[in-house]
Amino acid sequence: MRFTPIALGACLLGLVVSFGSANLNLGQSALFADDSAMQAFVLDESIFNIEEGRNAQYYKEAELKLRREISRFTSAVDDVQAHARVLIRANESLTTIFRNLAFCADAERVERNRALGYYVSRLAALGDVDALIKIRASENSREKPDAERLKIVETSFATERVNQAVAEKNPKALVALGDEIIGATLADPSKAGMCRQMIERIASVNREAGTVIYAKAIKQFGASDSAALKKMAATFAGQKRFAELVGNEMVVEGLYLDGSEINWEDYRGKVVLIDFWATWCGPCVSEIPNVLKLYSKYRAAGFEVLGYSLDDNLEALKEFEKEKNLPWKTASRKMSTEAKGKQYINVTEYYDITSIPTMILVGRDGKVIDTDARGARLKQNLEKLFPSVN
Repeated sequence: MRFTPIALGACLLGLVVSFGSANLNLGQSALFADDSAMQAFVLDESIFNIEEGRNAQYYKEAELKLRREISRFTSAVDDVQAHARVLIRANESLTTIFRNLAFCADAERVERNRALGYYVSRLAALGDVDALIKIRASENSREKPDAERLKIVETSFATERVNQAVAEKNPKALVALGDEIIGATLADPSKAGMCRQMIERIASVNREAGTVIYAKAIKQFGASDSAALKKMAATFAGQKRFAELVGNEMVVEGLYLDGSEINWEDYRGKVVLIDFWATWCGPCVSEIPNVLKLYSKYRAAGFEVLGYSLDDNLEALKEFEKEKNLPWKTASRKMSTEAKGKQYINVTEYYDITSIPTMILVGRDGKVIDTDARGARLKQNLEKLFPSVN
């Protein structure tokens, strides 16, 4: 899993996501539980019995009780099929909780809107357009409609339409939907967040449609008078560049930690791993032993590594390098972007690299081979590139 320093909005779709990613791994702890504990656990079935028409406090307590009991269950019982059966029931109960809490008069606004977001996201995942239409009509009919709630519902509508177009494997429908989203955002820049979420969703599932939509958004948002849309155009441009990296050359420039300048041409003729990382990123640090092992094996054959650190604390970075005795050069984003008398490209912004580690493998010809060259993928790539090395 990458460490993502920038929080990206995401709809809660389906069973697993409703419980959050943190709970997905709870079942793994059962591997360390003793058999007696597993046999003795009895699930409290009352967590699934959610009453209608109660107050906000009831639903908040019901949600907390349900989450706690499911956490205990997945930790104590090592049975994947049992997990699936119980989580299906739990998800149905959560949907009931959110549906009621979303419209509780005595709930705080933030609680109601949080619940509404979960509920309409579930409806979108199920393709229940009729229910979404009713909720939108209800929200619009209020004497003073809540703009945030309307945006939540509209986002779910867009999500459902994206899901439908994806299911139909229809790139033209996705592009048409992208055009609608871009048009709506140009008319109302406050929809920028929803626009970004939907376009990124389309691009993640259909590269062909995503490329077309990105190009349109970049052009139209870049020409807008809205500062927010201009910024989004720059973000989309970076995402488009990153998506098109494989098979093309990459821009790499800046300063090494020792203050010397990167000469990207020096790496020509070698297979190069560019590792975007930071000392404070656990998954990044966890990748280092694997890279060290492969570097030792393939360096003589023409494999090189270029670290690109996102650390702001340069002293901590230097100390880490010294302690780990890293054998390759490390570039510093901080030093590169703050260099006096030079205007280096901020490589992470240029390619919209918002998650680390991001590990990009470049071939001898300077063209990118893989933008996710981590762990076993890196090993497999190098085995193909250096078949004569045993």
